[in-house]
Amino acid sequence: MAPIRLTEVIEAFARRNYRISLRVLAKNLSFAANIMPVQSKFRQPEEFVGKVVERLREIPYIRVRVSISHPSLDGYFAELEWTAKDLISRIPPNRRSGKNPFLLAASAVFASSVLLASRSNTENVFTKSQYSKDVGIAEFTLRNHLSTIFNMKPAACVCPAPA
Repeated sequence: MAPIRLTEVIEAFARRNYRISLRVLAKNLSFAANIMPVQSKFRQPEEFVGKVVERLREIPYIRVRVSISHPSLDGYFAELEWTAKDLISRIPPNRRSGKNPFLLAASAVFASSVLLASRSNTENVFTKSQYSKDVGIAEFTLRNHLSTIFNMKPAACVCPAPA
């Protein structure tokens, strides 16, 4: 089960007409963690990959595009998830530090879709702008992660094959 993001907690409160800022929630949780005997654990990007893939799987136009270019819908999403986790595992810890794990996972999923498209010699299922809207990340963040972490050229979006 994927961890819950703070923005999802804020959205849940907003649906019940409570307004809480992300900053206030993070500050209070940090304070509570200091006085309560709770073991805090830093979340890893691999934990969020499944959540990103499931979000993509629910979008009808993506299912149609995948079914046109790939023989198996389930097979594509399983391979997408596996490849994204593999890409993340290859990132050295010093390049991961300070990065939001959800954003890193979402960028890895996009990078893996580019890699799968180049392997099968088909077009990528996603465009950067539509993908960033569907997943809920900034397009700038996606481009930045692709170029600095995954060493992908922003214009061509060519991903190196894993060794």
